[in-house]
Amino acid sequence: MKLYLVRHGEKEGWDKNSPLADIGVEQVKRLGKELKNKRIDKIYCSTWLRAKQTMDVLKVDLGKVSTEYTEKIREHDHGDVRTREELEKKMLETGLTEYEFKPSNGESFFDLEKRAQNFLNYLKSSHPKENILLISHGRFLGLLILRALNLSINELKFFNLHEASLSTLSFDDSLKLKEFHIDENSHLVKYSSYEREVLKKI
Repeated sequence: MKLYLVRHGEKEGWDKNSPLADIGVEQVKRLGKELKNKRIDKIYCSTWLRAKQTMDVLKVDLGKVSTEYTEKIREHDHGDVRTREELEKKMLETGLTEYEFKPSNGESFFDLEKRAQNFLNYLKSSHPKENILLISHGRFLGLLILRALNLSINELKFFNLHEASLSTLSFDDSLKLKEFHIDENSHLVKYSSYEREVLKKI
């Protein structure tokens, strides 16, 4: 099994209904060129707006691939909290760590980690020999990567998945991780859409 993990393009705003920014649309167009010849068998896409818009842009290059939209790979749910400032304030009031704090009607990072593990288990059982594309979000994908590597949630602070980045996890026939590439984004330059003047001297 091979997993292609895509974080949505750059967005506007902070909540689940935040759309892609114009620059995010361009990022995803460039990502599409990178994914075009990957022979993807199935796509899973988050139900949050920015992920669905990312999928819409990628369709141009991916063509007709079986696609399922699912809340199981949505981002960390902040529940009733509406701004980053409000989240930080409420967390400080509780005295809990960022991983432990669970907003009202939301989930903690430990909840998110469990959700990532459950979906990884599902993929292994449902698609053991296929190439699968996930279009999701930074925290969810980061924790899925850590679960695949059997590493602690504490490792999340040491790396970041950039917008429109591509990470790849390759598993052997016994579904043990054999190779991984994290946060690749050379396609954002490789597939530049701009006509640039060649500078002979700086």
